[in-house]
Amino acid sequence: MFPRPLLLAKSSIGGRLSVPSGTCPTPMGVLVWGTQEMTMYLRRRAGFSAGFRRPPPGDTGRGHNYLCELTVGGTVAPETGMVINIKDVDTVLKAHVVGPLDGKLLDVEVPAFLDMPPTLENLVRLIWDRCCPALPPQSALARVTLWATPTRRVELSTIQTPNEEAMLTVTRTYDFSASHRLNSAMLSGEENAEIFGKCNWANGHGHNYEVEVTLAGDPDPRTGFLWDPDRLDQIVDEEVLKPY
Repeated sequence: MFPRPLLLAKSSIGGRLSVPSGTCPTPMGVLVWGTQEMTMYLRRRAGFSAGFRRPPPGDTGRGHNYLCELTVGGTVAPETGMVINIKDVDTVLKAHVVGPLDGKLLDVEVPAFLDMPPTLENLVRLIWDRCCPALPPQSALARVTLWATPTRRVELSTIQTPNEEAMLTVTRTYDFSASHRLNSAMLSGEENAEIFGKCNWANGHGHNYEVEVTLAGDPDPRTGFLWDPDRLDQIVDEEVLKPY
């Protein structure tokens, strides 16, 4: 049995904002400003490729091109104008993520995974535990985000819970196409046309929607999963994709 996770977010959107409010893209990373004592966050990404085996014995293995993002928080140093030198973040990523994991068969060549499955949930915890003490003392690790594919990611974060242990979340992204017409029975035809414009056209119009489902909790120590991913896919398919 998998533990029952906490459903944090479920949203549908018809498009994406390239730069969310409260962020500032730079050539080398992204700065995000917080609201408590002007905490600033710098995000830095690095990729690595790794494989793993699954039962039954004799499985030749499979793998992913992983993408890891570290979010480091702190206050801006007046003498440098930086939260942290991005070279220091790069050094940590190379020494504790890319170097030890890139090109490895995780459950064979990485000692931490000899006795536990190298799931995304366990892998993001390993990265957190390695990178957190390696950062300079004037900054702190606030979040680790790890993608196995563009539609599957996990996060360990203290941004929403700064005085508590880092929260683990698992997010899966789904998409579907559907059409609709915006029309209110409480309005006249002229009022509907004025308010909704082309969205009131008689034949309707459509979007390519994207749905993100985020679960929070602790992974099952036996499986390494927060929740059964196949069961989550089944629920979303039955409750969202097929009906719409």
